[in-house]
Amino acid sequence: MKSGYMVRDFMNHRPVICSENDTLAKVCKLMHDHALSSLIVRENDKLVSKDKIIEAFGKGKTENTKIKDADVYRTMYCCEPDIDLVDALELIIKNKSRRLCVKEKGKVTGIISMKDIFLVVPTIFEKMEYAEVMRKTRFGEGEEYRVLKK
Repeated sequence: MKSGYMVRDFMNHRPVICSENDTLAKVCKLMHDHALSSLIVRENDKLVSKDKIIEAFGKGKTENTKIKDADVYRTMYCCEPDIDLVDALELIIKNKSRRLCVKEKGKVTGIISMKDIFLVVPTIFEKMEYAEVMRKTRFGEGEEYRVLKK
């Protein structure tokens, strides 16, 4: 069952984007200033993640190392803004990711994370339960049904 909520309504419409020529220091500062754990890299549609940066420092990279030379990329999975949140969550789970880049007509327009989706999950479940109760009441010949919560 779909939620009826679209990615567009819950995504971050202003993703922070960096360049592959930025240094590890600059990327760390961007992440810190915006309280983020990853950034989108403009040139190659990949993500730079905080844990990969820490790993790079652990391998001897310096703060002046450009991210393209530091092996800090993660694969970025994408979706369109008009897909249902349930479909977006399925994509995240299928790809073992934490977020999806949102693209419209080939252009990055936002990013949505599991955290963004989980903020609305209780509302989705309530809506789905209500729909199930209505369906059973309407098609159950007037009998009263209850949706059991686990």
